[in-house]
Amino acid sequence: MINTILIPERLDSVRAIEFDKEVESLANIGNYLIFDFSECNYLASMGIRIIVKTKKTLLQKNGELFLVGVKPLILGILELSGINSVVQIKNCVSDVESAIEDIGKTCGNQCYITSWKELTLAGYDELQFAVGTGAPADDINAELKEPFNFISTGYCAGFIKNGKPELNDFRVTEHPDKAGIYLIGASSFGSIPTAIVKIDKEHLSLREIVTELEADRISQVGDSISERLYVISQTSTKAPSITILMIKGGTDSPACGCTFTLEEWKKADAANIFSKTINHNLTLDNIVRMDNLDESITVSSPECAMFCPAKCRDSRDFRPAIKSYENFDLYKEFLARRIYTDSAKIEIRKIHGGFSAQTYQVTSYDEHGRKLRPTVMKVADKAMIERESSNCTKNALPYIMNNSAQVIGTEFFADMGALRYNFVGIGGDGTQIKWLTDYYINQPYNVLKPVFDKIFTKILNPWYGQVVEKDIKPYLEHDPTITFFPHIYETAKKELDIDFQDQYIYIEELGKEIINPYWFLKYEYPSRREFTLKYYSCICHGDLNMQNILLDETNNVYLIDFSETKMRCAISDFARLEAIMLIDNAPCKNKEEYHDYSDFIALFYENFNSLDSAKAFIGKYSGLNNEWVGKNVQLVNLLRGYAINCVHGDNNPVPFYFSFLEWCLPIVCYTALPQYTKRLSMIVSAILINKIKGLE
Repeated sequence: MINTILIPERLDSVRAIEFDKEVESLANIGNYLIFDFSECNYLASMGIRIIVKTKKTLLQKNGELFLVGVKPLILGILELSGINSVVQIKNCVSDVESAIEDIGKTCGNQCYITSWKELTLAGYDELQFAVGTGAPADDINAELKEPFNFISTGYCAGFIKNGKPELNDFRVTEHPDKAGIYLIGASSFGSIPTAIVKIDKEHLSLREIVTELEADRISQVGDSISERLYVISQTSTKAPSITILMIKGGTDSPACGCTFTLEEWKKADAANIFSKTINHNLTLDNIVRMDNLDESITVSSPECAMFCPAKCRDSRDFRPAIKSYENFDLYKEFLARRIYTDSAKIEIRKIHGGFSAQTYQVTSYDEHGRKLRPTVMKVADKAMIERESSNCTKNALPYIMNNSAQVIGTEFFADMGALRYNFVGIGGDGTQIKWLTDYYINQPYNVLKPVFDKIFTKILNPWYGQVVEKDIKPYLEHDPTITFFPHIYETAKKELDIDFQDQYIYIEELGKEIINPYWFLKYEYPSRREFTLKYYSCICHGDLNMQNILLDETNNVYLIDFSETKMRCAISDFARLEAIMLIDNAPCKNKEEYHDYSDFIALFYENFNSLDSAKAFIGKYSGLNNEWVGKNVQLVNLLRGYAINCVHGDNNPVPFYFSFLEWCLPIVCYTALPQYTKRLSMIVSAILINKIKGLE
């Protein structure tokens, strides 16, 4: 069945909501769908997402999406987003019909069997009707120590523990693309049976039914692959049921499967295909129980679907192959395959991992081995991925689209999610993307300055150049325990032996007693959350580190990781980078380096009484690693200059103190940093908090 839907003249965000509902209903009826773009002159990103979503829905049914009547303007948008390599674009409907006819010649009308032979996580939508060995993937930490035999139907899965029926269980999902099974091995038969047979006989045992169906199999399709699946529905009794069983070999071969007893038989719409009818009945409110297969039970007038595959394929033949350069979890493979449906092979390298997310550089190839444009995949908890995708759309694309990464898709499994960034304007297999960190580490100040100027005075000027004055709540906005570091107090005790209960601590390097920064964070921040300052706000990245800024070989700039992007104190991003340069990257690998640097940095922050104070320290450090420290001080002075311009020349350092403390205080939690660096962060935090108290 082929359905055609006419795309409106403008497929913008408003029209996309209703359009999505219309497309979803049509995609569920037939296997083939045509989007007619002949009247469309505007396509928003929401429209692109609908194309990708529809393509994936049809692929689950071995179907296809076609685009016709695509105008040059729309084709350019599709090419820019990479969608032209995912869907089939044809000139007219007759070309579509020819393409579908070719598909039919290739696939035939008989189902195939897919063999799953390796340990993997497979979605319900991938398995469809299947029998195998594995375990329900309820979370990312599920184990396969005691696997079950299982059957699946696309939306429902029954898990059978032989000899321990009390452990039997089943799962039902409304989102088969987001639910999965950890597989040891399985055979799946697709969703479209070879034939559906009604047997008008009473009190037939399951074995007798199988014998009759086997005779029909030979007469209809001749000899075929030895594995067959049968779905036997009893619909006319007071206790309706659905039995799913698989046989490998002749009629005397043992069968495996299970029986679902139902509350009632729910009649499905005439438009519903077979698999929809079965799953329409296998719902949580309709399943009374699930039992091990008992071939002696009898049913009357059953309706039987036969899956008699004539072809066999390996699951690896249709799933993107993954090559990872680290121990890549099964759930991450699952998410990667969902996002990279346009790829036949993907290579994954970890870029960096934070406290709540991991970022990967992905090189992907099409079915012909051609390299696709560079992309990045981020994996984090579901809430962060949803927030990042939303913030990118809300706060990045409207302002910095020509120099940002576009979120092309998100996928979720259990409580985890992943998103994919495609980079606008990048193409070709020779393109190299580097993190700003690479430049920062390897280049001198005179090379870095024009790069930083471009980023902060041009690319991000739509953010930092449009500040508004308003009341800000610095203790609330910059409390690190609210975001990523609620455990900071326990970590400070473990790493530095500083108890947050002590209001004052003696710091030997300063030669005096001073306010304990962790005490102040624990008790004073919460009590002061309603305290306000009149200051400047603008859209800020919120976690702007040099791993979130990428450059290609021509110094085009791309930002990623927008999970914390929102309106906030205007100088926040500059303070974040200062903490990275002067504290995270402090030369403190040993005691000698630490003593040299700690004396200098303590003096630097004790004299931080205005935003322009850094310039007085340029060239003043003469200890170990002089060149490295000198470069960092110059860069910090440069960043402070951007901050001063951003707030119209206001030299007030107090808002900067809070922004800096948000990232300096939790450095004690950074497991990869030396102990000396953690202590340095404590000292600098204590100095700035003492300044805040002194201003009162």
